[in-house]
Amino acid sequence: MKITKDRVLKDYNKLVLLAEKLFEKKQYERAAVVIKTAALLMYNFNIIYKDKRLESLLHKIAYVYIPQLATEKADKTVLFYDWWCWETRGLSNIYIKALVANGYKVIVVTQDYNKKNTDWLLGLLGEQGCIEFYNAKSSYKAQLENLSAIYNKHKPSFAFFHSMPNDVTGCAFFAKIPCTRYQINLTDHAYWLGATCLDYSLEFRDYGYTISKNHRHIPEEKLLVLPYYPVHKMVAADSMKDFFEAHKNIVFSGGSLYKIAGSPVFFEIASYILDTYKDATFVFIGGGNPENINNFIFQKGYQDRFFYFAERPDFEDFIRHSKFFLCTYPIMGALMNQLAVINGKIPLCYNPNMDDIARDGDNESLFIDTGHNPVMSYKSLDELKLEIDRLFTDSNYLSQKEKQLEGMIISESDFSEQVKSILETKSKKYHGHERKLDLEEFAQIYIDAENNTNRQYNIIFANSS
Repeated sequence: MKITKDRVLKDYNKLVLLAEKLFEKKQYERAAVVIKTAALLMYNFNIIYKDKRLESLLHKIAYVYIPQLATEKADKTVLFYDWWCWETRGLSNIYIKALVANGYKVIVVTQDYNKKNTDWLLGLLGEQGCIEFYNAKSSYKAQLENLSAIYNKHKPSFAFFHSMPNDVTGCAFFAKIPCTRYQINLTDHAYWLGATCLDYSLEFRDYGYTISKNHRHIPEEKLLVLPYYPVHKMVAADSMKDFFEAHKNIVFSGGSLYKIAGSPVFFEIASYILDTYKDATFVFIGGGNPENINNFIFQKGYQDRFFYFAERPDFEDFIRHSKFFLCTYPIMGALMNQLAVINGKIPLCYNPNMDDIARDGDNESLFIDTGHNPVMSYKSLDELKLEIDRLFTDSNYLSQKEKQLEGMIISESDFSEQVKSILETKSKKYHGHERKLDLEEFAQIYIDAENNTNRQYNIIFANSS
């Protein structure tokens, strides 16, 4: 059955009503599972960005399950709740590094499944910090009791939240802890639980700032804007040396494959490049369902010129060997665009809504305004193609634009200083700007992608336990 906005909202509201009924019947565990499923459903379609009913249930679950919490606070102690413990993805690494650099004792709290992922953290945390684990497979009651014991043990003055959009446990925990709470708004384009379980939301671009203010209804004084810098590793793609030698005009793109579903435009741009420049090669690296991309390659006969790879640790070497980075469309990335810039490559973006801001964040708002930033986004396909032509045919022009990329990423020292200011004075060096957003169109992109490629709808319900 075809997915529509009405169907999503109907199914979502059924789940919310079921969660409320289960809670009223004191079936708290089942209610939590249904909340998690409802949040995951809305995260996949982004028709709304906050639900007062689910937020209320999070607070009620916290009241029922969380025992007495210590009110005293240990000086310069931070609890950092992190679902993943990624070293290079997400923002844990740079925030923890900044906190430690500013003399804070950091207690990283994560699920015990991540024990194998935390070696990188041990050296970063220093002698004072530590990692505490909880069993995310246990009951919600047990999880919250475990987290409460960790809280009472360390008595933090501050807590940072870096987690999944449907993390019921984490949100309920943050709903009740009596310290200053910071939400790191990692998935700023999407629905997430916990808009009422924070004291401050850390935004990295205008898009997320606008949604948090106008659609999550977080008061402006609680929105703190702080751009980030990507963690990148110089991992050489040694197995691809012959490939790089044979392919000198590589255009690179990458990211989650859902970002190029729901519209044929990305593939139209790739076709233009490959059809116009016979010595060009296109490389895409990313995770997800590759059905669309594989169909495109075979239908166009690009088997020897368009190469798709699943996620791999050496993907930045492909960026370094490319002529430029082509941003995904209809959904624009953030981290990949920044990694292109930090590797000295232009992130070239098609942005038909440029006057109002891109659907998933304005490429330009990801970066520091140095006063000489190059033009990277184009409102019409004709303008974009003219820029592609110039980058292919004028090496001096390409070099000039690459030089203009310098200074566009916030430095590690500036980021660290701003984290200190946020904790100690709440002063702001960077400010958000409200943008006009077409969120109806944005939601429709996700619906179209589900119908055309993703087909995750039933899986959301099947994996809800």
